[in-house]
Amino acid sequence: MTVTVYARHSMKCSKSREKNAGQYKRCKCNLWLQWNKDGEQFKKSAKTRSWDIATKAARKLEGELEREAIGEEPAKKPDHIAIEAAVDLYLGDMALRGIKDPSKARRMLARLRDYANAREIILLKDVSGRLLTEWRNKWTTSIELASNPDCNPKTDTRPAIIYSGRRNRTGPLCTAEHGQ
Repeated sequence: MTVTVYARHSMKCSKSREKNAGQYKRCKCNLWLQWNKDGEQFKKSAKTRSWDIATKAARKLEGELEREAIGEEPAKKPDHIAIEAAVDLYLGDMALRGIKDPSKARRMLARLRDYANAREIILLKDVSGRLLTEWRNKWTTSIELASNPDCNPKTDTRPAIIYSGRRNRTGPLCTAEHGQ
């Protein structure tokens, strides 16, 4: 099956009234794809003005039409992945890359997963920049920890995170102010 690219010239284009002007490649008119299937003619916009991009789209469409003609199922788009599965994939990849101690990544990903689960976010596609910013804003630095007199490091369960990425030497953070 052959898919042809042609230009659909605008009225302002100097080539719009010429014969076989659809193959003229030097203007910037919209490009379309054309093909025949079962004796019926089909046309579809290539949604571009670039001949290179339109030609690639034509070859891709040809492949899809040929697969359809032989009865092959079209490639399915991947399902959305859960945060839990994405964390497991990432940690597995870290092991394959030879990272010996992924404990920091494991801790941070577990905290992110817990934060997302608390907000009923299960799929990775639902994790937005806003969610990550809110999560990061919940972190407390060692300076904030030292200035909080209500803090009891022995009873607080939130780990301290300072900007260098290391654990705070004083241990867990106080939840008196942050309520978590």
